[in-house]
Amino acid sequence: MLCAAREQVGQIEACKARGGRVSICCPTPEVTSMNGVTVRAQSSLEEARTADAVIVGSGMRTREVVADGDLMSRLSLDPTRQLIARTEGTEAAASADGQNRGMTPTDRCTSSSPARERFAAGCRAITPIPDSFRCEGELFKVAFEYGMAYVTLADGTLVKLPRMIKPGGEDPEAPRLYADGRLSFVQEIEGGRAVRFARGRMAWVTCERVTG
Repeated sequence: MLCAAREQVGQIEACKARGGRVSICCPTPEVTSMNGVTVRAQSSLEEARTADAVIVGSGMRTREVVADGDLMSRLSLDPTRQLIARTEGTEAAASADGQNRGMTPTDRCTSSSPARERFAAGCRAITPIPDSFRCEGELFKVAFEYGMAYVTLADGTLVKLPRMIKPGGEDPEAPRLYADGRLSFVQEIEGGRAVRFARGRMAWVTCERVTG
């Protein structure tokens, strides 16, 4: 069984064709997304312990969920036996593995290697595979998540840019700004998810997605 967060079920439908079973695990019989979509649970959090692979999703309440000790104690996973991945929210996956042996993203976890190879190499939280962008002559590989952007520079250096969130929260459809004072990226959420880049206080430039 592969136990997935509700956002990822559509991405792993192929699992069913190979005889696998995909379930949406929730802490309650029903859960409602920040966009108002209500989903019925197919499995409990406890059942995730028996899955071969678990994909942990996240959202605006990720930190609140992680801080709930009773809820997190129900999600006791075993990274020595299970493939544990995540799409967004470092805290959700790290805590899901268990208060569980300190999972942190590494350069090898952002590579384009197959997920099982990255896991075998010691990756306990697998960051998304990055996309390549050319930003006015500079080439970057960037993996965007809700709270962090993982930027691989031309020399292979990995830079983590935290998301700048306004006090009190913000519109979930508003552009997301990731910055550390030296490098800044903006990811548009609506439309084609355009990406812009700025170095220091220089003007913003629009990045071109590189394919192939």
